[in-house]
Amino acid sequence: MATTTPTTKPAGAAALFGSLLLISSAPALAAKDWNISPSLGITTSYTSNLELTADNEIDSMVLDITPGISFNRQGARATVSFDYSAHIIGYSASEGDDRIDHRLNTALSTELVEEHLFLDARASYSQQLIDRRDASNGDNINASDSFSDTATIVITPSWRQRIGKYTEIGVEASYDAVLFQDANDDSEGTSYSFFVDTENSPSKLVWALSAGQSNSNPDQSDSIKEDSARLTLRYRFSPQFVPNITAGWVDNHLESTTDDRADSGSFWGAGLQWRPNPRNTVDLSYNSRLQTNNSYGLTYQHRRKHSTWSLVYQESISSIRQQLLDGVSIGSLICPPGSVDFDQCTFVDSQTTVVPQPGDQVFDVNVPVASLVNDRFIQQTTRANIVAGKGKSRITTGIFYSEREFQATAETEQEQGIDMGWSLRLSRRGTASANWNWSKLESDGVPNDYFSRISVSYDRRLTPKSSLTGSVRYSERHSGDATREFEDWTAVVSFRKTF
Repeated sequence: MATTTPTTKPAGAAALFGSLLLISSAPALAAKDWNISPSLGITTSYTSNLELTADNEIDSMVLDITPGISFNRQGARATVSFDYSAHIIGYSASEGDDRIDHRLNTALSTELVEEHLFLDARASYSQQLIDRRDASNGDNINASDSFSDTATIVITPSWRQRIGKYTEIGVEASYDAVLFQDANDDSEGTSYSFFVDTENSPSKLVWALSAGQSNSNPDQSDSIKEDSARLTLRYRFSPQFVPNITAGWVDNHLESTTDDRADSGSFWGAGLQWRPNPRNTVDLSYNSRLQTNNSYGLTYQHRRKHSTWSLVYQESISSIRQQLLDGVSIGSLICPPGSVDFDQCTFVDSQTTVVPQPGDQVFDVNVPVASLVNDRFIQQTTRANIVAGKGKSRITTGIFYSEREFQATAETEQEQGIDMGWSLRLSRRGTASANWNWSKLESDGVPNDYFSRISVSYDRRLTPKSSLTGSVRYSERHSGDATREFEDWTAVVSFRKTF
């Protein structure tokens, strides 16, 4: 199998920035020990439909060798984290494109001048689905042409100054970039904001005043710009009950919006953080105009002895580049120790307390993006989750609905689905699990797609730092367009070791 590497435009940028993070953090952390964890994964899998096509199915063996390294350190004035892995992928079928996929997440937070000048920076590199309607069964092993290498960079310096005992003023600027290998819509952005607040005051009434602007210029899509100013008053009746009211002005610079709430003008808002008892949590937010930050929101969580129930609703203006830059978390995957096969993991909503069992790994799950085009959209998202566990068994159930109204094209995309999972710890080192997922994707002007997947797996922890995993899954997509349908059987055996 011949191995080829992709063009390095986004890879080089992210790798360079990762090096800059380490160099800039070295003085603050040089005297401290680092937590360093090299790793190696070896995964062999079989797929019955390599390109996920409706006909002309091609089966293939796939070998994925994954060396990686992660390290982090929290010093007196700087915190740095770095997580990198290279996926060296080879196919037995001639149609497969042998390659190396790079994945990177790195971040730095440092205090350059004590109590005044701060620098936050982060970078990522990953493979993103170019279009939600492209063929995919949950990873980029199959139909690799449907994915684009994607790099993000964010650099944010800020200055803060204390006036009096509790009032603080400051200014923050930011540079960001989103770079694609194949989507041809790279973009750079800048933003700045000024603020003054009394958040550190011990009094019940605190306030915050801010104003700023953000903009970006994609290669092909429309420019994105937002100006805003706001005043927020927050009254702390008690640590468990904190309401707030907001007034301000916003301009999204949209010529013809699909919703009057996205037009420019003054706005008002209100919010509430309420913790009536240890078992219940309520967060509410409302704004009369839609903005990049969450404009409407409801989060409710109820904890019982053996279960957690949650309901989340959010509505705001966003864009693909903003979601990629934010890495917005929708929840976590709780996986058995050392596991590299996410089919055996259980999903926990972002608003649900993560309660892993001893030795479990926890991974963030970010918002799935639509298509790698920088059109802004009004997004509504609703998700309900139940996580229940007793003894060695754990069950998760979730339903979700999302809708995007794209502002440049006025098209609408809707997605709804169900996630169900069950895991059983068979022994101190062995865990079996089963998962089922179903979703429906509706887009204006094209037939609906229905995707489902079922998987069973077993994970065996060999040593405290190594594990062996085996899984089988079946994926299928039905569609009003018969040429878009596919079926795929996949069997996976993987080994992972950290050093």
